[in-house]
Order: sequence, then C-alpha cells, then structure tokens
Amino acid sequence: MNIFLTGGSGFIGKNFINFALNHGYKIFAVSRIKRKNKKNLVWLKGEINKDWNELKNCSILVHMASAGVENQNLSIDECLRVNVFQSTKLLLNAYKAGCKKWVIIGTSSEFGDTLKNKKKVGINSVKKPNNNYGLSKNIFSEIVINLAKKLKVNCRYARLFQVYGEFEKKNRLFSSLKSIKKNKDFYIKNPYSIRDFISAKQVVKKVIEMTKFDKKPTTQVWHIASGNPISIKDFAKLHIDSHKKINFKINKKKINVENHISDKKSLWQ
Repeated sequence: MNIFLTGGSGFIGKNFINFALNHGYKIFAVSRIKRKNKKNLVWLKGEINKDWNELKNCSILVHMASAGVENQNLSIDECLRVNVFQSTKLLLNAYKAGCKKWVIIGTSSEFGDTLKNKKKVGINSVKKPNNNYGLSKNIFSEIVINLAKKLKVNCRYARLFQVYGEFEKKNRLFSSLKSIKKNKDFYIKNPYSIRDFISAKQVVKKVIEMTKFDKKPTTQVWHIASGNPISIKDFAKLHIDSHKKINFKINKKKINVENHISDKKSLWQ
C-alpha cells in the first residue's frame, strides 16, 4: 500500500516512516529540501500544495506537516499560509488525483484557553486558541471536516496531545532530560501542568491503524493521547536515568498551569 506523507522530516514523521517501512508500506514524502531516497521511500522536493503527480499512485494521504509547532512567535500570516491555505490545496489535489483516504494530524493546542479552565477536553469541547499556531490549526480542522463530508471521502482528523520520543529536538523536554549530567540542577517550566504524554512510537502505530477504513465514506474526529495524564514534573522524574542525582528547580514566577488532557471517550484506542 502506498502512502503520501507530509511532515516526514519532523520527529513524529521520522518515527512514522520507520514504522511504516518496517510494515511493508511504500511512502512518497514531501520535503522542502532534497533528501536521499531508499527502498520504498521516495522523497519529493517542493511545497505540500504542489499538484503532485505521485498522489495518483497513493491510496492514502497522511498529512502531518504544519508551521508554528516549535516557534510560538511565528506570524499569523505564515501559520495561515502553511496550515490553512497550502493544506487545503493539498486535500483538493489529493481528491482530484483519486486519493480519497485521509488521516490529518491536528493538535490539542486548538483548545487554547479552554485548557486552563477544564481538566479534560473532548472532541466537541469549546476551542479558544491563544496563539497563531492553535488558531490556524483550528481553522483548518473545520475546513477538513466540512470538505471531507462534502466530497464524501474517508477522513480521520486526529488531535495529538503531548508526544515525546526519538528524533525530538534537543531543546524539548524529553531530549533535555536524556542529556542532563549528573548532580546538576534542572529547571522545569510549568511543572504542575498536566499532560497526556504519549510516545511517538505509540502515536505512529495509531496513525497506521487510522488509515484502515471501511468502504463506506466516513468523517471522524479523534484524540491521540495515552489516557494516563501526569504532571510535567512527575514525567521528568520518570525519565531521568536512575544513577543521576538531579535537583529539580522551579521558578515560581513562571508557573502557568495549562492541562492538556483528553477525555477517554475521545481517544483512539
């Protein structure tokens, strides 16, 4: 089975490629820079909204690419350009090419300020985005759902919660924990916030499961999370090497409690 993938150069995308290739899939992956092909992996250089001929050879679209994940200060114009306009064109191109099975990746950041007021959010909870990334992804989620229903394609829109694992950037929490030296202080930002942490390996397995549709067109929204939320501080303690004695330091002036927790009814099991 052939998959057309965007966001393959991101840390979740890299995990997805490894998993999919090991399970017999062939992948056509879009990248802005030239990358080396390997067995069953074809890299396509260009923007995601290009009218890719390779979409005709793919039965499934997995769209992970987005702007603003790492850069919370990214302009609204750039977030809209990639997350709304280019992404919508990608869906239209896929439909035109006959690729009518879509798994689209969203984010819990779409809920924004709602996360400060509720312990858990469901697929129908009120969304109040509080940054450009969350706003653009929220706009796109509405477009995806309406477009999929109108075109009568198979579509699953999946909001990711806190993902960690291999290939993460060094400045992210999980990677930082792995690089801590013995007997050092480690400062935790927002230690009392609760996150529904899930490993990238678990995420990509669930995304592959989502690509398996029945023949009848369906449009669904799901959340991908562990279902076992813990505080950021407790997560940090769990992932520190046992031989290291770390002093966790908390800057109380910067504490900002925001709980990214999904209700269990909304989770893809």
